[in-house]
Amino acid sequence: MSYEILYDKQFIKLGEKYLPMILSGSSNMWDVNGARERSWSNFQHILRCSQDNYCASADEIIQAANKDIADGEEKGYFEMFFKNGRPLTPNQYLNVFKIAIKQALTVEQLTQEGVYLEVVLASGKRKYINSSFELEMLLKDNDEVLIDDKPVLGFRLNADAKGVVKLRKAFFPRKIVPKTKKVFNSYFVIKSLKVGAYIIKKRKRGFEYHYDYDCWLVKTFPTRAKARKYSMRLGEQSDFEVVEINQDKEFLVAA
Repeated sequence: MSYEILYDKQFIKLGEKYLPMILSGSSNMWDVNGARERSWSNFQHILRCSQDNYCASADEIIQAANKDIADGEEKGYFEMFFKNGRPLTPNQYLNVFKIAIKQALTVEQLTQEGVYLEVVLASGKRKYINSSFELEMLLKDNDEVLIDDKPVLGFRLNADAKGVVKLRKAFFPRKIVPKTKKVFNSYFVIKSLKVGAYIIKKRKRGFEYHYDYDCWLVKTFPTRAKARKYSMRLGEQSDFEVVEINQDKEFLVAA
């Protein structure tokens, strides 16, 4: 069975609307180097609550995402995209768009960091967009032009996932929170009930475990809430248990 993998997203801000660009690819398509194929495209599906063929407002995008979630609940399953070998949960799917809207960039911001928005015209010709005004005029001229009931313009970004991550770091630098050491009277670990061992790390092909919770490799948490939050990212919650260890342990925490 094939499925669509979501690798990244980068929305383009145009006034009060967004051009929703995503990097995705099929799970059973491979390139000549043996890596899964992936490409940038304008995610048309999320525009279904908009009157435009290429852009939508933040409210329209979130409305469309919520409709996808409601449709999934009606069918009894939800599989819009996969990531790290697992389908996105409804909450993860919704957060994809909330974060993409929050971190949207203009065409000018993209080009400033060497990332260019490319448009594929109906004639097959390709050109780079250099400004928001140029993009706005292009969409205005083509928004009502359809071939076989489909929009005629295709969009690409000339960057891989690493390039886009670097791009976002330039405009949305991570805040450095000062930390200090603190000793807790107890700490928490996550136990796999299937294996009977404690989680060290999650990898693409499975988990690393150790049968001794006191092993320095086992992932530890200062509070139950943090351990619980991490365990929710691991998979089915019935497979994991948060265990309290009544021993002193030092952690780095926000000052």
